[in-house]
Amino acid sequence: MSFYEMAEQTVSPEVEKSLFETIEPQPGQIGFLTFIRNGFAGGDIFGSEELCKQQIPKLLRGIYLDLVDNCTSFPSIDSAKILAQLAAANFETFDTVGKGTELRFETDEVQGALKIADQQVSHLTILPKI
Repeated sequence: MSFYEMAEQTVSPEVEKSLFETIEPQPGQIGFLTFIRNGFAGGDIFGSEELCKQQIPKLLRGIYLDLVDNCTSFPSIDSAKILAQLAAANFETFDTVGKGTELRFETDEVQGALKIADQQVSHLTILPKI
């Protein structure tokens, strides 16, 4: 059994409920960056406030599992540098199954992908380059 499978079994309904009540989407929020133990763990930006609100509970569970994994460390990089690297990134285009196009990027410290459908970004994922 992997660490994540074991940790997932230890997430009690009480802990999960507390986590979701503590971290609620804010009005107008379309994304977030996650920092764990002063390191960048990843981020997601969505095409709408509604989509962000729907996805946050799923993503919080994964963030919680990263948080309880004391063997994992994340690179120290601040949000301004993350956004600057994202803005300067070169994107490669890939076809996707179904509607839309996927654009992938990799910079010195971050990497990720975004999905474009109907000329709108539906989801952008940013990960630390480890």
